[in-house]
Amino acid sequence: MQHLEAALNHWKNYVAAYTRQYVQPVQYNRAGLVDLPKQTEDVAGDVQMARDWKPGSIDEAAIKRSGTEAGFRK
Repeated sequence: MQHLEAALNHWKNYVAAYTRQYVQPVQYNRAGLVDLPKQTEDVAGDVQMARDWKPGSIDEAAIKRSGTEAGFRK
């Protein structure tokens, strides 16, 4: 959790520096409309999701995996 919270703080510092230089939102030709300050809410939500996660709460049998995520055959 310490790493995720530190990453959130780094993200906030990055957004502060970025918005001093560029008006938000920014239109990129491949990514579309990007609003970094608004994405901070998503980043904080991801940290909260990790904080709320309980070991063993994911039913691995219910997850269908394919490609490189399928794992090895037993």
